[in-house]
Amino acid sequence: MANEPIDIIFGGAYSIKAYYEESGNPKQMRGASQLLSRVFDCDIKKLVERYLFDPEQKRFPYYTGGSQMFAVLKHEKGEIILPQIEDKIREVCQTARFSIIVKSACTDALEDKGKYKILMDQLFAESYERRMSYIPDFAQEDAKDDELLKSKDSKGYIFEALQTEGVAGVNGWEHCDRCCNRPAYYSVKIQGDGDVTLETLNMCTACAKKEKQGRLDSDERKVVAMKDRTIAWRDITHMSDLADGNGDVALIYADINNLGGIGTELDSYKKRYEFYNDIDNAVKLALEETKQVIGQPYQEIACGGDDVCMLTSGDKALLAAVKLASAFDRIWNASGNCHRDVRISVGATISDSKTAIDTFHHMTNQLLKSAKKRAYAEKSAGCPKSCVDVYRLGGDGQYSVDIGTLRNYGDPLHPLYTPDESVNLTLFPMTVKEGEAFLKVLDAARAVSSSRLRNIVNGSKHRSVQEGKLYFQYLCARH
Repeated sequence: MANEPIDIIFGGAYSIKAYYEESGNPKQMRGASQLLSRVFDCDIKKLVERYLFDPEQKRFPYYTGGSQMFAVLKHEKGEIILPQIEDKIREVCQTARFSIIVKSACTDALEDKGKYKILMDQLFAESYERRMSYIPDFAQEDAKDDELLKSKDSKGYIFEALQTEGVAGVNGWEHCDRCCNRPAYYSVKIQGDGDVTLETLNMCTACAKKEKQGRLDSDERKVVAMKDRTIAWRDITHMSDLADGNGDVALIYADINNLGGIGTELDSYKKRYEFYNDIDNAVKLALEETKQVIGQPYQEIACGGDDVCMLTSGDKALLAAVKLASAFDRIWNASGNCHRDVRISVGATISDSKTAIDTFHHMTNQLLKSAKKRAYAEKSAGCPKSCVDVYRLGGDGQYSVDIGTLRNYGDPLHPLYTPDESVNLTLFPMTVKEGEAFLKVLDAARAVSSSRLRNIVNGSKHRSVQEGKLYFQYLCARH
């Protein structure tokens, strides 16, 4: 094939979790995720289709996943379409952060092994430089959007946006009730059955858009569930709607291990496209299986690329984490992809439904890193495994403490053994196989009296490993 000049559009959104977790409201979080998916999978795709170098997308298909994009365009068309892409992202996802670049190259740079690696290094470097120099347009982020006013009673949506005039507050405007960061230009009436107003909130433009999209998504899922009774549906409006009997909810993050490192091993654009598509499909199928197993209530926040974010009731956190990882392993192993050692890590934080979303986010990120650290230890030992880490935040000031302080890996048998710290036995982070075995132990433990379980816990906490094992055998012999 002839070596022809092309333009490459590369990049996407970053700090994505900060964008959709801004308000901490489950419906808004889902709405924000849906807005990102819409703008990359639909709106931007329509823009770039006019200028694709390969319109049939057989040689260089348009890739989008996890709010990232890679498009191969006709020469000198990149600079024409880039401003349109940026404007569309700002219009739909008002406060999202993004870094998208245009680079001119030739077709052989995407097909020749040596040239492809050089090109990808350049793309990542330029994208990172663009990200570091990005200055948000705060005036645009705070701007009104009168299109929201047209959604009043539109197609029966349970959403009504009314412009407020001169609400008292900072700079003449009340702060948004959702994010508490930007001026509120709209009074949003959230209605239930029979047009009964359940809640009235003042919102900024960005939060109003998230609220609308989240409600639209909920309504669409309700319609599908009404047609197909095998599909579970439950309207999740507040964090308390997800709480278990103890009032706990869980935030779960999942992420593929070393995906960027594996990506650098791919030596052509087509291989990259096929690999990332396989990853995206496997993650989505694994999440669907997980939702079927845990049942309602849950709220899928985002699933795309190699990332998963979801909310569940606290008592389903461990089951969801283990099932997600085990389902991914099985689906990936059956996919036939040559990269057999791809594994996933899952972190889950359990806490009271009133806990701030920032606290959930901070701890879940640490747990995800902890699971990845265990996965790296397993891979270094020559046996790659998916791993999970779960922690329940209690009182006693734990909200501001990092996981390393809350846990001491002092057991010499633990893969993350740290000899200078005191013994504090814990199975977490654990591999998928260990997690499945632990779930069986928990099922068996439900038949054991709470006093007996308390004695076992106290014995393991306050005795050495050998004394703890002996005390456990003593208790088993007594009962």
